[in-house]
Amino acid sequence: MARLGVLRESGPLDPEVAKHAFERFYRGGRSHPTGTGLGLPIVAALARRRGGDATLESAGQALVRAEVTLPVVDFANP
Repeated sequence: MARLGVLRESGPLDPEVAKHAFERFYRGGRSHPTGTGLGLPIVAALARRRGGDATLESAGQALVRAEVTLPVVDFANP
């Protein structure tokens, strides 16, 4: 599997937000959310369609890690 990860400084990840982050139109518990709530669900759907996955987790007190895993394709031996 190939992995692509992103770390973001944003404070601790609320477990309730993490639980719903990949649901369509979910925009977190902020009083003034931005975006449509479709970004993470689209990423997860595309990754799963290709046999991978997407995750979101706390990575320390002030960091959040988003990670996408995808199977590696050997184009020399399809």
